[in-house]
Amino acid sequence: MIIDTLLPGPFGINTPEHKLFREQKKFLPYFLSDTEQAHYEKCKKELGKDWHYYDKEVTYILNNHNYRTKEWNEINWKDSIVVFGCSHVFGEGLAFDETLCYHLEKLFNRPVINLGQSGTSNTFNWHNSLQFYNIFGIPYAVIQVWTTHERFLYYENDQVKRVGAWSGGKWDGYDKDMEKLFYLWNKNITHSETFCQFENMACKDFWSNKTNYFEASYFEGTASLLNCLHIPRLDDARDFEHSGAKTHTNGARLIYENSNIR
Repeated sequence: MIIDTLLPGPFGINTPEHKLFREQKKFLPYFLSDTEQAHYEKCKKELGKDWHYYDKEVTYILNNHNYRTKEWNEINWKDSIVVFGCSHVFGEGLAFDETLCYHLEKLFNRPVINLGQSGTSNTFNWHNSLQFYNIFGIPYAVIQVWTTHERFLYYENDQVKRVGAWSGGKWDGYDKDMEKLFYLWNKNITHSETFCQFENMACKDFWSNKTNYFEASYFEGTASLLNCLHIPRLDDARDFEHSGAKTHTNGARLIYENSNIR
């Protein structure tokens, strides 16, 4: 059942794109897709040995639930800081030692668990927050890293569709219904922004009286909308689509300095 667990990672069988991603799984641990591999090989050839990722190895080591962290039964949740977020938190295009969670763990000197996933929404964060509490209880701290407001989830039978700017294309099986739904959801920006604000309020009310809680965003518009910490983009990851190593190092420092988590 969808409501009995954390939503699966991109290679999970209960996502609408599971057939495609199960095919793409053959590119792990070095790439998430054929597109990422082709882009890397092109950049390596064009940028040469001066490029940071020419010889910097990126590997995606995932647990059985397709999260970039330890197996659930290996984690002491009560002593851990849990970080929810999208592909920036997951660390697409980054080596493990370049991710936000890696640097947060060094600064806080306690386990930091990466619950970021690619192509996800603030609704995804909120869903997983509730299910996390039901399954694992209360962690030492929760950090919500909010993504952009226009993304959301669509629940359909035993599937959870990740709706976003990509809808109607390759990564959701050319689902034109989801493309239309994305358009209607964001036709009036007041709707998607207000929904995002209510998700933020609900999550804050839920966690802040239970444990240490902090919020941030890699997106300036979201940070402004939700009045939370903005992590500015300083550089690019290997794929040139996501935040780079310097961005995450700085982001971890900003969170450490601005939160009450210790």
